[in-house]
Amino acid sequence: MTRKEFITLLAERNQLSMRDAEAALSGMIEMIMDTVAGGSNVQFTGFGVFGARNRDARCYTDPRTGEKSTAEQTTVPFFKASTGFKKYVAEVSAARLSS
Repeated sequence: MTRKEFITLLAERNQLSMRDAEAALSGMIEMIMDTVAGGSNVQFTGFGVFGARNRDARCYTDPRTGEKSTAEQTTVPFFKASTGFKKYVAEVSAARLSS
């Protein structure tokens, strides 16, 4: 599903204009990004957790050239799905595959 398709569905399900649905989604994404970038997690019970993890510096070898190099320490975003979300996806997928 693309962002545009999601906004259309959000507008239809909640009787919103496309502009209001776009504003709501953009605001939500911006708040999640700002919170995670600030070092906190965003948890939606029954859905999952958005957060950031530190990735240590490491050495690696470029497989094409054989050149050795290092990757600096960095912080990367993550999403961890809740148990309820995982179960829902598994059940719906199983039902879809069995029919």
